[in-house]
Amino acid sequence: MAVAIIGYSAAACSIASNIPQFIQVYKTKNIESYSVIYIALILVSCILWIAYGVLINDKPTYISRVPLFILMAYISYLAVYPDRNPSDSQKSS
Repeated sequence: MAVAIIGYSAAACSIASNIPQFIQVYKTKNIESYSVIYIALILVSCILWIAYGVLINDKPTYISRVPLFILMAYISYLAVYPDRNPSDSQKSS
């Protein structure tokens, strides 16, 4: 039981640590501070951790990575489709 509590606590911290950055990106739609390589590595890392957690049946491992994957997928969407980024159109006006 104590091991599960530690695992879920680590998962909660992992998710919470990324929320402030995501909120800033969501509000500003500005991802200039992100490297495309960083985004790609985080996405691949999340996929691998999710697969690993599922394969060994370790819920804290994969549960903590799903929200991070979703957050980084949104950020990667902004990187791939910058023309749909409202902050860019405001700059050029």
